[in-house]
Formats: sequence, structure tokens, C-alpha cells
Amino acid sequence: MRGSAFLTEVMAIARRSTVRTMRQPAVIVSALLFPMLFFSINANGLEAASRIPGFPTDSYLDFAFAFPLIQASLFGAITAGADLARDIESGFFDRLSLTPMRPVALLGGMLAGVVALGLLQGVVFLIVGLLMGVDISSGVGGMFVIVLLT
Repeated sequence: MRGSAFLTEVMAIARRSTVRTMRQPAVIVSALLFPMLFFSINANGLEAASRIPGFPTDSYLDFAFAFPLIQASLFGAITAGADLARDIESGFFDRLSLTPMRPVALLGGMLAGVVALGLLQGVVFLIVGLLMGVDISSGVGGMFVIVLLT
């Protein structure tokens, strides 16, 4: 019974966090647009670097594909920090801290919105990368890991 109560606590806070994140179009658009914009500019502008002897791959596109994923993770961390700060400033975090909810459930639920945005970013970046010609040599399993790590 205790495990289901924990899951219920996490899901209640997660729903709030996810809805709040998805209701901020500026966060979603900037989190999707800027990493892909920088990727396309750098990948096309620096393609000649892949012709340097000893460059680790034949395609700069394949090499540069990690950068938007890293930037997406950083945007996620910034969003999580801003959301947590907003909850602390508004007193919402204090009110939840007074409930019998476990702190792990509280923080886990609060991170759910950022995790949902990260999964969306991972899927979109993967699709755009594949359309641009990125070769993911690890196959479908590697693509799944890319989405999870973003």
C-alpha cells in the first residue's frame, strides 16, 4: 500500500509540473528552436572541418549532433531551477513541505515537467537530425538512449 501512495503523490505533483511547463510556449519554443538553430548553423558552417586529417568522423554533422542534445539538457536544468525557485518564492514549496508527502516524491514530481519537455526535445532533435542526414551508427537502441538522456 505504501508504494501506491508514493506513486500517487509523485503523479499528483507531476501532473501539475507537466501542465505548468507545457503552458509556457516561450519555454517550449526556445528549448526546441535554439539548440536546432545553433546545430544547423554550426554543422553547415563547419563541415569543412571534417576534411582535416585525423578528424574523428567523416561527417561534421554526426560530430556536432551531440551539442544540441547537451544544450537541451542544460535548458532542462535551467527550467527546473526556475520552476523550483518560483515555487519557493510563492510559498507553494513550503505548503507542500508541511504535508506528510515524502520529500523524494515532492522533488520527483516537480521534475516531471522538465522530464516531459526533455523527452519532447529528444524526439524532435532525433527526427530533425535524421532528416538532416545524421548517421546514428548505434541503431534504434542508440536512438532510444539519446531520447532518454536528453
